[in-house]
Amino acid sequence: MNRLLVGSLSGILIASSTAIANPVHAMAFRQISASMSQGIGGSAVPTLDVSPTWGLTLSFIKTGELIQQVRVGDPSRVVVDFDSPLAPVGQSGNAPTSQGRTTSGATIVYLRQLSEPLDLGLRLPKDARNTRQVPLTVVTVDRANQRKLYQFRLLLGSKTDYSTVEVVPDAQLPQRQPLKLLPVSNSSRTSGASKPLPSTSTAASGDLAQRFEQALAQAQAQQLVVPNTPLAARLQGMLKLLKQGATLDAAAQQVKVPMQVVNQILN
Repeated sequence: MNRLLVGSLSGILIASSTAIANPVHAMAFRQISASMSQGIGGSAVPTLDVSPTWGLTLSFIKTGELIQQVRVGDPSRVVVDFDSPLAPVGQSGNAPTSQGRTTSGATIVYLRQLSEPLDLGLRLPKDARNTRQVPLTVVTVDRANQRKLYQFRLLLGSKTDYSTVEVVPDAQLPQRQPLKLLPVSNSSRTSGASKPLPSTSTAASGDLAQRFEQALAQAQAQQLVVPNTPLAARLQGMLKLLKQGATLDAAAQQVKVPMQVVNQILN
């Protein structure tokens, strides 16, 4: 039988469920930097897609940290489970015990969207109930007994090609060569500037702009996009168009950024 622990507005909903702990048909991995997830350097809060079919596995294995606490903004819609019991406060990640054994604890968070919200009597505001976005906060502890705060934005009901997200130290992320942009003639730079851009729905355009903004911040953190370059300026212009409701293709075409470059940033 599942065990539910219900907290306050931002409390935890924990369910012991083998169905959640063992997601079927694991899909592709996605990696995000630890610094970005902690908001270091003013990074945007990462958005994590939670597929209604696959759910989401969030791993802190590569950081070497143990999970002490997890809170979701709306526990009536998201079930949370772990690979092991949460680490107690005061316990350091992977610290040796007096008997020489290694201290263990949770390093993986399993997330699953419920088909219908539970009636937990939370009395959430209307805006909180009518959004697909749910905040997620994770508190971990490292080997030096330093606590770290990670923040994410869950996007519920999203079709995605990944089911696992790894939080990875920046030094372990693959180093990629900075993207370069071929010179564009003045005539092609201004062509089509007055044409109306195809747009998407308000909700869809907001999700798209948010994803692109996070991917762009990640690309800048990895030096894939160098600040104060023509490419960086055009990508900021593209982000502005996306926030105004333009489609990805139309915004890229408007600022003269090849889709190959856009796909490299998003992937």
